[in-house]
Amino acid sequence: MLEVEIEDLARQEDLLTAKHAIKRLEFRGDDIHLEGKAFPLETYSNLLLTILLALLVAYYFDRRFITKKKKLTIKTIS
Repeated sequence: MLEVEIEDLARQEDLLTAKHAIKRLEFRGDDIHLEGKAFPLETYSNLLLTILLALLVAYYFDRRFITKKKKLTIKTIS
């Protein structure tokens, strides 16, 4: 009965997620046939895009707010 749900998970997501679900659920069935994407490309691409966006925002805030304050304090001391 659980085989159908895990096979559907493999088709919808990827094989690595389905294999992880089999381990976590301690599934012992031998007649399960997993078909789907071998590598979760969409998951990793979303992760990389999020990291890139976070780095760009951090760089922008650093240049916009933090670097200017440091330059102003140096100019007033001199």
